[in-house]
Amino acid sequence: MYNKLLKNGTTYAMIVGAVLIAIFALGIIFGDRSVDANGVEAVEVDLGLQMTVVLTILTFLAMVLAVFKDIFLAGRSGLKALMGFIVLIVMFFVLKSMVTVEKGGSWDILYKEYNVTENASSLVSAGIYSCFFFLAISVLVFIYSEIRGLFN
Repeated sequence: MYNKLLKNGTTYAMIVGAVLIAIFALGIIFGDRSVDANGVEAVEVDLGLQMTVVLTILTFLAMVLAVFKDIFLAGRSGLKALMGFIVLIVMFFVLKSMVTVEKGGSWDILYKEYNVTENASSLVSAGIYSCFFFLAISVLVFIYSEIRGLFN
């Protein structure tokens, strides 16, 4: 099974992703539509949100299991993976503590109509900032490795 996943894992992941995107798109196309008081049409996307939550939980569990497997099987490199995981968590909470929650204007409507709490808003903002931070780091590492490879 391991060799089969090693050889075809990316293909399987792409197929599953395409199927889930198709299911989500069909839910948007044929889903229940509603119109609010301002005349804005909305589509129910509960299925897509549920799939996203389930896949996020499965991904997180797979990551944690892989880290512990590496710790037990690989020793020192497994500890490096654990330290990397801890750095990700710490960085997320550092960014969460730096987030300022917006007040007033259109944000009040968001809080009142959709029951978005300040904590939920700061979690989303921290997630977005984390993505941008790690994107910037990966771009810098990519540029560094390309320049280093150019001179070797």
